[in-house]
Amino acid sequence: MSILLRAQINRTENCPHQGIKSIKKKSKGSFDFQNIKHLRVVRWNDYSVFTLSPNHYGFEPVTQTKRWLNIDKRYVDIDQPHIVSQYNKCMGGTYRMDQEISQYFCSILSKNC
Repeated sequence: MSILLRAQINRTENCPHQGIKSIKKKSKGSFDFQNIKHLRVVRWNDYSVFTLSPNHYGFEPVTQTKRWLNIDKRYVDIDQPHIVSQYNKCMGGTYRMDQEISQYFCSILSKNC
């Protein structure tokens, strides 16, 4: 069984990875990977800085993905760790479920619906 967590910033303060400000200064696609005992933490710079903590996947293999750069007005290829691609692949169902729940109409009126 594998679990993928997207960590909150205030829960990873003791992990010795690069700070958010230092990663934001780097180019899109840069990431920092720390493996401490049984804890893996990946911090990746995309449109914002994402912090992920997997117990099954790592950052390898690093793949290329396309992102729009407003400065250059064109798409560029940036590096994407494997953990981020797996996270993006599996999150579609959750958003679809939220959409379906918001469209649900309760036919019996009560205080809960």
